[in-house]
Amino acid sequence: MEPNTQPCPNCAQPVPSGARFCPACGTSVAARVQASERRVVTALFADLAGSTRLGEQLDPEVLRDVVSQFFEIAGQEIRHHGGTVEQFSGDAAVGVFGMTASHEDDAERAVRTAFAILRGLDPLQKAVRERHRVTVDVHIGIEMGEVVSGDPFAGGTAVTGDALNVAARLEKAAAPGQILVGAGAYTATKHAIDYEPIGDLALAGKSLPVAAYQPIRLLAEIGEARGLRGLTAPLVGRDEEMLQLLDTAERVQQDRKPVLFTALGAPGIGKSRLAREAGSRLKARGWQVLRGRCLPYGDGITYWPVSEMVRLAAGITAEMGALEAVGQLVATSPETAVSDRLAFAIGLTRDSPVVGGGIDREIALAFRRWVQAQAARSPLLLIFEDIHWAEPAMLDLIEYLATWSRDASVLILCLARPELLDKRPGWGAGRFQSNRIILEPLNRNESAALIEALLSIDGLPDRLRGEMIERADGNPLFVEELIRMLLDEGTIVKSGNRWIAAPTAAEVRVPKTVEALIRARLDTLPRPERSALQAGSVIGRTFDRPMLDGLVDDAERLNAAMENLILRDLVSEEAAPQGRASYRFKHILVRDVAYATLPKARRAALHLQIAHAMALLVGDRSTELVEIRAYHLEEAVKLETQLGAGPADTLRREAVAALEESGRYAFDRDDNRAASSFLERCLAIRPEPEAHQLEVECLLLDVEYRLGRHQQAKEKGIRVAAAARAIG
Repeated sequence: MEPNTQPCPNCAQPVPSGARFCPACGTSVAARVQASERRVVTALFADLAGSTRLGEQLDPEVLRDVVSQFFEIAGQEIRHHGGTVEQFSGDAAVGVFGMTASHEDDAERAVRTAFAILRGLDPLQKAVRERHRVTVDVHIGIEMGEVVSGDPFAGGTAVTGDALNVAARLEKAAAPGQILVGAGAYTATKHAIDYEPIGDLALAGKSLPVAAYQPIRLLAEIGEARGLRGLTAPLVGRDEEMLQLLDTAERVQQDRKPVLFTALGAPGIGKSRLAREAGSRLKARGWQVLRGRCLPYGDGITYWPVSEMVRLAAGITAEMGALEAVGQLVATSPETAVSDRLAFAIGLTRDSPVVGGGIDREIALAFRRWVQAQAARSPLLLIFEDIHWAEPAMLDLIEYLATWSRDASVLILCLARPELLDKRPGWGAGRFQSNRIILEPLNRNESAALIEALLSIDGLPDRLRGEMIERADGNPLFVEELIRMLLDEGTIVKSGNRWIAAPTAAEVRVPKTVEALIRARLDTLPRPERSALQAGSVIGRTFDRPMLDGLVDDAERLNAAMENLILRDLVSEEAAPQGRASYRFKHILVRDVAYATLPKARRAALHLQIAHAMALLVGDRSTELVEIRAYHLEEAVKLETQLGAGPADTLRREAVAALEESGRYAFDRDDNRAASSFLERCLAIRPEPEAHQLEVECLLLDVEYRLGRHQQAKEKGIRVAAAARAIG
């Protein structure tokens, strides 16, 4: 297919980008060739309460000033928490989280933003009340859900979807000063926020009642780990990595030299769990262990890890006032210059102790001398978590610490996602000792052991256990999130002191929390890599390079894109016959999420294009390819049907023929279950004319009889005979 074209959904001929009609058959394709994506976002609607009343009580100029200040407060908080200000309309501010870039905690960010808007409104409320004797308040609605947005790479950001409608209606239903959260956002945030159920609300324009929840308080800090609360996951499958880490610690203690040790891995792979276990073992050997996290957003985040470490070591608590905290720091710091600079770095003082610039260098020097003083008492383990979010100055400080902390037993353990190497390709390559490990997924036995260790579950069906292992695919956090989802849904229930699987144990779905983690990772990809991943997801978990070449717009950049996806550990290169390149998604959920980001019209077009390409392939795989081609044609029909217009007659006939042929192949090789599946799916598309439909039903009768479903076959045979007589 030519570059900058897409297949016509009717005849599959190339259609130039921007064309309104297919040049071959005349089908309208304008809506189908526009770039867009399906995304999961969280919408926040904040509106001044009683705006009509305010208009009656305030002069128009005063009212305009009040509304402008409210917009400034709301907009600042939305942007500060990583959201996008979608619009200011009338006296309402609309923010969308996850529109241009997804984060795993977008829904949590939206709720935190709502709390921040209410806090930020306090000075304005007080001023208006004192000057004009009028009460100003705000009500807020929040909901998360799937939307369609313009392609962010093309500059399109407008979003449409029911989540925005629900958030707007919840805002109208909220009382002054109240935040109402919908079911989607509640499910995604209840691990981090305490809620009070409000009940089902009848909202304007909604045919069914909508569940609403009022957030009461925050339970977790920014960026705090997810997973099962109250249950500690055992360290499974990390013996080799733990041995390497402890050997490094022993060398650090003997040589009195710092070492930078970096553990890289995908979200949830167990980096923090490994660090906690290492810290516990080293603490038992007399080491001092200090931990600090890099935050994705917030105030004063540059030196946040330094702040956490210094406050912990100095015994500074949140209840202390500024003067008491500074005094505590001075008492535990080796010299005044060091304590002054650290007090400024961790936010205890506002005035810079350095005149004329150079504050980052001075803070680094002070922190290094403070670390050396700590290490003089006992070997020191410094754990820097999530350094892929670190500011450049923080990364510089860590490397400076590793380079210049002479004659000190300091092990600097950094935990990061692979995206760190996009920021710092040469990380750990300075003039200091450094080690790097990459945490790989657990194998099936290790995943099963983790499930058993977290919850010893009686009566868990083998099918359900197998699905959990398959879905988690070796990621410990995904195992925990799957268990948490099953607990929330009542699939796993507690009976006395035992956990048991409910009789109605259903199919394992993907937890929204896991989807969010993967979406956030995919959103960091450049466009060529993202397009290649999306196209590959339509082909399947395993996909060949020749097929991929025909699906992407920029085939010239595909080599570099695939190499980058391999380096990012999203796909692996597979051995394939005849020397052709083949790839496999490292995690089935990466494939699922990449597929879900494609608009349905684009998915349908790609499925159809793949099916037509397969029709040209012959050889030993002809039977296999017929079945795969049937799947792609069937998916195209389903998607076109969901979009409302329905599939074109040509597409429907192709899908019917491929499914019927696959059913006959399965029948001939006595694979009756497969034959039944193919033939039932064929009938679901409604073969035409009716005589053809009866022919397929007769073949299905034979399959049912072979499977021993005699009564079912008899009843169906009577109906088929009656229909056959009716048409002669």
